[in-house]
Amino acid sequence: MGLNIIQKVKNPVVLIITPLLTGHVILKECKKSIKRNDIDFDWVSYEGNGETPDNLQLAIDGYKDKYKVLPPYTFVLACDIICGRHMIDRLYNTLKSTPANIGFSYCPFEFKGHVNMKVPPIKYDINKLIVRNYISGVCLYKSSVLDKVNGFTAEKYLHRLNDWAMFLRLYREGYSGVLCKDAYFVAISSEHDISAGSDEEYAMSYKYVVDMYVRGIAL
Repeated sequence: MGLNIIQKVKNPVVLIITPLLTGHVILKECKKSIKRNDIDFDWVSYEGNGETPDNLQLAIDGYKDKYKVLPPYTFVLACDIICGRHMIDRLYNTLKSTPANIGFSYCPFEFKGHVNMKVPPIKYDINKLIVRNYISGVCLYKSSVLDKVNGFTAEKYLHRLNDWAMFLRLYREGYSGVLCKDAYFVAISSEHDISAGSDEEYAMSYKYVVDMYVRGIAL
């Protein structure tokens, strides 16, 4: 339980965070895929009783307590993700020279396993994003932007929709995202993942996001 330092280097450019629900572990394929990047990174996991966004923020807080400062970029990596070759390198190259109002980079991905489905590369468009989320929470953030918006969205009412709320909150704070169509990853899906939460719970969470995050966005 708590913060686990998986890798620490001298001058990290990226902090990789893997949030873990109690009893979950990082797939071996995930660990292997991370090695297929050239960028210097620290990697931590945080296992806790909270939901994924809670553990993300606890990981950041724990890292800052230990090392005082975050690397310039923060990459969110779920434990069941297999990264495409040079995925983080490509997300970084896309994000590093963007204007101050660009807060994160993201890429297309694919579900394999219990559900098999491809999510194609879709350019950032707030008009589409207010209708539904097409961006995975597995993306690369500017750490300075995370600091300015006080970290990740973690509301108990949102469950599976915390990522969507996060991207909408970033937009309300003045930050958009940028697509990196050359990066790619595979998410290994299981029956447990897909069935987590009822349809009724999803509908309630969706309404909450619309009421609290979508309403009032000036287009």
